[in-house]
Amino acid sequence: MFEINFKKSIWKHGFFIILTYVALSGYSATELKADSNESRISALTKELSDSDTNVRINAAIALGEIGPEAKSAVPELISALKDSDGLVRGVAAKVLGKIGPSAKSAVPELVKALSDSDIRTRLWTADALGKMGHEAKSAVPELKKVLRDPDAAVRKTAATALNSISKDVVAAGPGTVSTQIVSQGTQTWLTKLRSPAAQERSTAAFELGKMKAAEAVGPLLELLDDESDKVCGVAAMALGRIGDRRALSPLIERLEDESAYVRTSAAKGLGYLGDKSAIKPLKSALKDNSKEVRKAAKEALKKLNLNR
Repeated sequence: MFEINFKKSIWKHGFFIILTYVALSGYSATELKADSNESRISALTKELSDSDTNVRINAAIALGEIGPEAKSAVPELISALKDSDGLVRGVAAKVLGKIGPSAKSAVPELVKALSDSDIRTRLWTADALGKMGHEAKSAVPELKKVLRDPDAAVRKTAATALNSISKDVVAAGPGTVSTQIVSQGTQTWLTKLRSPAAQERSTAAFELGKMKAAEAVGPLLELLDDESDKVCGVAAMALGRIGDRRALSPLIERLEDESAYVRTSAAKGLGYLGDKSAIKPLKSALKDNSKEVRKAAKEALKKLNLNR
């Protein structure tokens, strides 16, 4: 009479999952959940080789939602990288990334997938390698080649992956990879600062600021005179984040730029920079005719510990 209280079925990911609640059976809730996950992963893993493409895709997506706990499915996901359907290959790559470093055995096949004919597969493969950190350091040479991919999103993802691998390598300690590889992410964005496309220049400036790349200060100072106000503004904020004092005078000068966006960005950059020499010009900016400039100047002054 104490065996089973009740059971119910719910529809999810294209198949039925049976939830059984057991009372007084000697199993803890944690043990039951672990057993349930193992059973579900096993069932989904088998579906990766189903003859129906949609079933394979849904199975891979469901494994991705489970995340690192689905590491037992890695061998089958590696096989799925060779699937006849491009979306299946792409999703398999994405899921391997969600599993993370535990899926390091997939790196050799993921490297091959970087040259897949399907854009989604190349994109999600690069992203997956980035999520594996230093475990994917052997993929660096091929990721460098992807920086010349015809698709902009793939190139950007490859650059981000190189940067992620670099940071993780540094955290892992010396001797794991050469310093040339460590700086590859920075070099990629430095190159994009010279792109004919304003959006690419803007994105590169933002990423370099986020990375606090000291070697980008010179090129970013040049971008303060860019024909695009957006590029000028993003460069101003990036210089502030990097924190090099060479940016102080140029940023103060931009507080009087004809573009309100550039003036706002310059004020924000000076706030990030944190040099008290900017206090006086920032006080003057509190009288700017633009509400956004006044707000940015006020916030910058607060960062400089001046509550006015």
